[in-house]
Order: sequence, then structure tokens, then C-alpha cells
Amino acid sequence: MNLPSDLFAAEAQLLAAVLAAFNKKPKGRWSAEIRFEGLRILPVALRLGSN
Repeated sequence: MNLPSDLFAAEAQLLAAVLAAFNKKPKGRWSAEIRFEGLRILPVALRLGSN
């Protein structure tokens, strides 16, 4: 998988990964990283939550 060039592409990849993880019903803890300088997490979380 290629690294995304912009935030919206990163969000799309994150959403796909989260949905795949939910479908597999794994046990334990998960983590995700989005590295964009100056990123505010609340708008990202709200957009992901609305999908």
C-alpha cells in the first residue's frame, strides 16, 4: 500500500482499515497513526464517525 499524499486519502485508507478490522472482530488493542503536521484530530474523528 502506498503512503497517501494528502489528508483525505489518508482518512480513506484509515476508514478502510478500521472497517476491515471490525469485520474480523480481533481481540486486543488497536492503534493508528496519521502524520500530518498541525493535524487536529477532532475534525478527522468526526468525518470518520459520519461514514
